[in-house]
Amino acid sequence: MNYSIEELDTMTELVTKIRVNLIDEGCSFTEACEVGKVIFHKINNDEIKVDDSLKLLLPDFLEQVRTQE
Repeated sequence: MNYSIEELDTMTELVTKIRVNLIDEGCSFTEACEVGKVIFHKINNDEIKVDDSLKLLLPDFLEQVRTQE
């Protein structure tokens, strides 16, 4: 897949925001990428909505990523 610079910048920004919000949990960049995948999967399956409550779900998503490893 080829992504535009804008798409890559947006994804990098998203992963960075995820990591910053989970820094107290020791979230690595790789884990933040995996959390991003979880978020996109859940949004695509209408399991979650993109709103302010999404931030509250991040620790749960990180735990899900860690238990899958």
